[in-house]
Amino acid sequence: MDFDITYASNMIGDLFNKAKEKDEFEFCCTLLRGRGKESAGWDSLFESYNLIKQTLSLISAPVDGLFKIRLLLLLYCHITEMNDFYSIVANLLLSIYDFCTYS
Repeated sequence: MDFDITYASNMIGDLFNKAKEKDEFEFCCTLLRGRGKESAGWDSLFESYNLIKQTLSLISAPVDGLFKIRLLLLLYCHITEMNDFYSIVANLLLSIYDFCTYS
């Protein structure tokens, strides 16, 4: 099966819509990503987003080809290890199937 970005986008959209319809409070808590106590001003998703943007800027600069490959590998590893994306999807699924995560 080939990857279809439209199909994936529709699936994610349906997931968000179903979770919101099922329990709006759980949906909002999932999007707010309550994480407990951590340093003021620190948001791991925001920091990861900035790292991705900055790394892509470095990749588009005129640098050695092997350096670009190393940067892409670093970016791939970081993205696959990010907890927030997986947690958001997991909590949306939990709220759809009545496994409350916040209430």
